[in-house]
Amino acid sequence: GYTLSGQDHPVFADLSFTAPGDGWAVTAAFALGNESLPGRAPTSTVLHYDGTQWTPLPGGAISLPSAAYSVAHLVMRTAHDGWGILAPAVLPNQSRNYTKEPGYLLHDRNGTWQVVQTPPGIAFTTIAMHTATDGWALGIHATPNGAADVNQPIVLLQYQAGTWQIVG
Repeated sequence: GYTLSGQDHPVFADLSFTAPGDGWAVTAAFALGNESLPGRAPTSTVLHYDGTQWTPLPGGAISLPSAAYSVAHLVMRTAHDGWGILAPAVLPNQSRNYTKEPGYLLHDRNGTWQVVQTPPGIAFTTIAMHTATDGWALGIHATPNGAADVNQPIVLLQYQAGTWQIVG
């Protein structure tokens, strides 16, 4: 197994490769059954694979908006340009709630991961980036009680000029 300093039981949420020996993985904030760690801020860690080993990136710990989130999806376009989707964490006997807290994305710009707020009422489900300034995403609407609204169409979003906009 793999252990990380400061994370008792890391859960690998997603990974993305730009080449066979060049990949990234991100850990979820907490493992199930370990959601509340007194005195610790919720963090995810980004690791890099160089073809032989996984290494946490310097400054790879990302402070999350709250323990209510976990990293659900990661896509790296290049070594210094990537996106991650933060989704409401799902704990045992609960369902995702998309409106109790705003949605967020993670964006890696030249090795610095930043938290970016998403358009209100939309939960991103996947991202595909064509260039550093042009990309697409799919999302879902949320009902007033926070559940995914299955009666609404899937939302198509485009990233241009530094912002995500709903298309159509």
